[in-house]
Amino acid sequence: MMAQGSIIWKEGDRWYGALANDEGILNLIWSPGQKEVEENLPQTADLEVGAAVRRNLERLHREIAEYHAGKRKKFTVQAAPQGTEFQQKVWQALLGIPYGKSMSYGELAEQIGHPGASRAVGNAAGKNPVPIVIPCHRLLAADKKLGGFAFGLEEKRRLLKHEGIEWEE
Repeated sequence: MMAQGSIIWKEGDRWYGALANDEGILNLIWSPGQKEVEENLPQTADLEVGAAVRRNLERLHREIAEYHAGKRKKFTVQAAPQGTEFQQKVWQALLGIPYGKSMSYGELAEQIGHPGASRAVGNAAGKNPVPIVIPCHRLLAADKKLGGFAFGLEEKRRLLKHEGIEWEE
């Protein structure tokens, strides 16, 4: 098994926590409280990690700060989420939705060759372990309503507003 490392930091009014290995970021979470992040960050980090793990975590930290400062529209840190083949397909397609744009669950289902699988796309997006970097918040219902978000609709609204994406309540 590949070595894993973690980091916890405060950015603005949110605490962030991430888990990474040599390949990239495995998990990203955030909350207004540090304790919630500490309790919910997977505890599989090793005490000794290599330079690649440290680089991935440092790059994520820097890029999240740049994103929130309005200076980053595309992440270069590699995401390495673990999931099913279908989830991987959805997460890869989400990376193609540009900053400031949105797509419906149904449009993404069609794009990946599974027309009519909008619920399955929504389920896969909801299991995205690297949100923001893999921008599942950019998915909306066909009527431009919010749909769901693993971190809650208030967080989804905050991210959409940050990117200037309009939605319907």
